[in-house]
Amino acid sequence: MPSEFRLPLIVGGAVIGLSAVVAAVAVLSPEPPPTTTYEGADGESVTVSWEDYPANSGYAADEILAAPAEGEVVDRWDAMKLEIEERLVAWDLDFAPALDDGWFPQSGNGYGGASSLVTYNSEEQLSTGIPPREDWPEIVAIIDGVLAEHGIDPIELDADDPQELGPDSWLLEQYGSTDPDEWSVWNGTAYSNAEWFSLTIRDDDLFPGEVAPEPDEERGEHWVSFSYGATTVPDAEREAFERRVEPFRGLDLPPSTSSD
Repeated sequence: MPSEFRLPLIVGGAVIGLSAVVAAVAVLSPEPPPTTTYEGADGESVTVSWEDYPANSGYAADEILAAPAEGEVVDRWDAMKLEIEERLVAWDLDFAPALDDGWFPQSGNGYGGASSLVTYNSEEQLSTGIPPREDWPEIVAIIDGVLAEHGIDPIELDADDPQELGPDSWLLEQYGSTDPDEWSVWNGTAYSNAEWFSLTIRDDDLFPGEVAPEPDEERGEHWVSFSYGATTVPDAEREAFERRVEPFRGLDLPPSTSSD
């Protein structure tokens, strides 16, 4: 081997450089997938590697098993959307679809393995009208009623616990006030069994601060919007998924060890 290839092993500066490379490789190397050991129904010890988990680090096995089947997801959204718009007709909001819906496969499970899950994101339903500020609680209550009929928990509004969003200085910048009763925008999300529903009500004319926010380029200054999403298992893979996920049911999810 030529001598220049041996120099880094004996020259001080080169040794430091080599150490840095080794350290960088160590940092970039993924963590080994976690394992869990428990006692099975037959009394025998069972050890599972989370690399084999067919869902992902964001969802427990039973959440995904309780989610709507792939073939039911869009029908559920269509039914909820129609019911919400019918129950809000008194406010003449005139909803129309904005943005496109779509299905998105998940590649990794967060532990270095593959995920079998797919995620549906609906189009956004966007209004041209805006209800009076005093009616916003009623709007949310009506939508909560529809969600309850479909087994989805109530909407959690940012305004329910503003201190979790940030310090007072941030609230003043974003909302113009630290008092949620004065806010000109409500954002909220409902979650249940790998389904979610998002709602926004915004009226920039009501902004309580000194400097009004820039109008939303796509939506304008006054609008209501809502959308839906779900993560589930492709119908063609359901049987295999149920078999593969069974050893993980009831186990606590470890923290994710990879960003896939």
